[in-house]
Amino acid sequence: ERRAGRPAGTRPSFLFSSAARRGHAPAMAVSLSDICAAQRRIASGIYVSPCPDSIPLSEITGCRIVCKLDNLQRTGSFKERGARNALLRLPPAQKKRGVIAASAGNHALGLAYHGRLLGIPVTVVMPDYAPLIKITTCQKLGARVLVRGRDFTDIYDLVGVRVLVEDVRDCYGVLGAIHARWNPV
Repeated sequence: ERRAGRPAGTRPSFLFSSAARRGHAPAMAVSLSDICAAQRRIASGIYVSPCPDSIPLSEITGCRIVCKLDNLQRTGSFKERGARNALLRLPPAQKKRGVIAASAGNHALGLAYHGRLLGIPVTVVMPDYAPLIKITTCQKLGARVLVRGRDFTDIYDLVGVRVLVEDVRDCYGVLGAIHARWNPV
C-alpha cells in the first residue's frame, strides 16, 4: 500500500520540532563555523543577492544602512537559504522519503523549489487563508499541497501531525528537522 505518494511504512520528515510545536524555540547554539559551513553547503543553489546602500534609511538613521535584495531569489524570499540547508542536511533515506512542512508561504516556496532541484519530495500543509499565489506556485514547483484548517493548530490536528511527532518523540533531534522560524545552520 502507498500512502500520500510514499512507500508503505515510510513517513516524511517534519520540518519543525516538537518544541517549536509547543511554541518554544529549541535551544540552539550556532557558531560562526556553523554559519560558514551552511554557506558552503547551499552556495551552488542560492543566488548571491546584492546589498546596495539605502540612502533614505542611512539619512534617517545617521549611519550607513544596506538592504539585502532577497526579493531577487527565485522564490522572492530569504527563506530559500534555510529550506535548502535543511534539505541538504537530511540523511539519504529521509531525502528519499521526503519532507512535510506547515507553512502559509515563503518557507513552503523555498522547500518546494529546492526539493524539486534536489529530487526530494515535498508536502506542504497550508491553512485556508494561504494566498492562492503561494498555493499554486508551490504546486507548480512540484510540491504536494494540502490546504487544511483555519490556522496552524487546526492543521496539526487535522493531518495528525501531533500523533506523528509524538511517535518519533522529539523529531528535531531524531530526524534533524527544521521549523520555518527556527532554522539552525
